[in-house]
Amino acid sequence: MISVPTSVEQIEQIAQREDWLLEYASFGFDFILFWVENRLLIELLTPEMTAQYLAFMQRENLRKYFVLPDSYDSPKG
Repeated sequence: MISVPTSVEQIEQIAQREDWLLEYASFGFDFILFWVENRLLIELLTPEMTAQYLAFMQRENLRKYFVLPDSYDSPKG
């Protein structure tokens, strides 16, 4: 994932101008799938998306999506 200092609209304009594929995705945060020359996938984060990503990556939020080593009861003793 690459954080870029640009807007969704600017990214859309580049994709349209170059006739490159662009998709939107979400997994606890939004991001853009940007296909350079329709062959190389890069995942882009606008500043707003970067804020969502950083919030998502907090340990307490990750528990909603993944089992973390300290998130289950292990036998003591």
